[in-house]
Amino acid sequence: MALQGQVIESALNLASEHGWRHVSLAEIADKANLSNSQLRSLLPTKGALIGLMVRHTDTQLLQNLEPFDGDEGARERLFDILMARFDILTPHRTGIAAVLRDGPSDPLSLVRQICCFHASMKAMLDAAQIPTSGPFGALRIKGGMAVYAATFRVWLGDDSPDMAKTMAALDKTLLSIDRFACHLPG
Repeated sequence: MALQGQVIESALNLASEHGWRHVSLAEIADKANLSNSQLRSLLPTKGALIGLMVRHTDTQLLQNLEPFDGDEGARERLFDILMARFDILTPHRTGIAAVLRDGPSDPLSLVRQICCFHASMKAMLDAAQIPTSGPFGALRIKGGMAVYAATFRVWLGDDSPDMAKTMAALDKTLLSIDRFACHLPG
């Protein structure tokens, strides 16, 4: 896992310094002190960076997740998990913004990223003990993706040291989704 983190950090640092479109795989390999073949085993294309980053972030979050005490509701559990995710990403915000700004122009890469994001949100909801199976589970995953995407936009511009804007946006969005979700079975 350390190697994935090294690749991600190198790629995001280069993206923040030079802009993502000006970064090559060879430069990422050089900055990460890897051979091109070592890098390509983890990052076969630049478009695969977001998927690698999402999976790496999921692993970090899930490995460090404290058990819930049972007094928290589903909304509070999901709030804690998504804020922990933003905490993990915050040191790389500038690089992430550069990657998204220059973005993947390859439609296949975009489809892969959506699938990766879907799997990630399922894992986050599962960790929050929110049911994800069946048609209502699929709806919950899509709702979670919408909540995260809306909050992510706020997080990108949140320069407060305590992420107050991000927390407020996440809480507000979760509250509005919670009003709808309470009518779903399970």
